[in-house]
Amino acid sequence: MQLTDADILLAIQQGNERVFEVVFRKYYQALCNYGFGLLKDMDDAEEIVQSIFTKLWEQRAEIEITVSLKSYLYRAVHNTCLNRIKHLKIQDTYRQHVGDFLTLNHGSATDELYKSELEQRI
Repeated sequence: MQLTDADILLAIQQGNERVFEVVFRKYYQALCNYGFGLLKDMDDAEEIVQSIFTKLWEQRAEIEITVSLKSYLYRAVHNTCLNRIKHLKIQDTYRQHVGDFLTLNHGSATDELYKSELEQRI
């Protein structure tokens, strides 16, 4: 017997671990591959997919899915990957800024030290 998305969602909302495990096994690898295509990092992709399934299970009673379960999962992976990419870009920008700042200030501090020593000697 083939279950509909509505039946699957209802079973998950009622805490049916077997149905949840079937859904997990059915979509896990494909979702990881999709996430890898966006992030180019399989570890990050797997972490994102696992967190989405964890969130789905933990919030099963409150979650309302109006599209197909498959569409919901792919959209969740897509959005989470995009957020991860944005976060990584912000980190890179910050690292670059800090690196530039330290380079500029390091040279200035050294120059000030030499200047101070020279003034003392004079």
